[in-house]
Amino acid sequence: MVGRGFNIAVAIPARNEERTIASVVALTRRIIPNVIVINDGSTDRTGFVARAAGAHVVNHRTNRGKGAAIETAFSWARATGVDVLVLLDGDGQHDPREIPKLLDPVLKGEADIAVGSRWISEEGLREMPSHRRLGNTVLTFMTRMAGGAPVKDTQSGFRAFGRKAIRELRINALGFEVESTILIQARQRNMRVVEVPIRCRYGNLEANTERSSSHGFRVLNYLLRLLRTEKPLKYFLLLSIPFLSGTGYFAYRLFEFYKENGYLYVGYAFLTIAGITLSAFIIYAGLILQAINRRSYEIIRKIENLSEVR
Repeated sequence: MVGRGFNIAVAIPARNEERTIASVVALTRRIIPNVIVINDGSTDRTGFVARAAGAHVVNHRTNRGKGAAIETAFSWARATGVDVLVLLDGDGQHDPREIPKLLDPVLKGEADIAVGSRWISEEGLREMPSHRRLGNTVLTFMTRMAGGAPVKDTQSGFRAFGRKAIRELRINALGFEVESTILIQARQRNMRVVEVPIRCRYGNLEANTERSSSHGFRVLNYLLRLLRTEKPLKYFLLLSIPFLSGTGYFAYRLFEFYKENGYLYVGYAFLTIAGITLSAFIIYAGLILQAINRRSYEIIRKIENLSEVR
């Protein structure tokens, strides 16, 4: 028995997964009997099939998003005294037989969160389709820019959470940005995060590339908005990159023109100066907003401390 003496549960957010949910639940219950499926407004028989397979099912009447489904799972885990909560997807891409690998560092007290990573094994990386690899790289970079825990696979939905994470994490993201949000909160709360190598079965998932791309763009938009409000200096530095690149190009052209003709071309000179000025202005704006942001958080913390004293 895995994790003897611990109250371990597996939560599976699912929407319209009637074709795969029965096998996912059945395989999972061989490892961990306590399985809950959050049926997020499915229009098919997902909830019925999951219950028939032996899972406890919580139904959302409408589709509220993956983040809302995960928050429901965390609320349920807190209410039922779960020690370790495992999350995996209901579409069959994750292998429940790898659950013990994620549980190991959490049960040993070595981590508060274990993330199943496709990036730390050659097999997992090789099996990932190229468009997913590109999207994952971009979103991982942006998640870490926004203050997320330094992991290589920030978009993996296969994770295990210990008591501290279950108690302290509050999922305020409704959609697929939830994976990044959790890692950002984990770093803010000084949680220990480790990665464990896993493999994924993509199969029919690649039939809907447009859907996965749409999810990716929504997550990217969320991270950019988060970066703008929480880390304005980083946001404006990113914003200045195209202008700095353009400035570098025109400065190079200006230098080449001067070498060939012996005088400066006014057009290139103007564009170079304009690029430098605009880039400096953008970075300066980022510095000011970062200072204001930091000061605002200091004031908020002082108010919170005064409230606690009273």
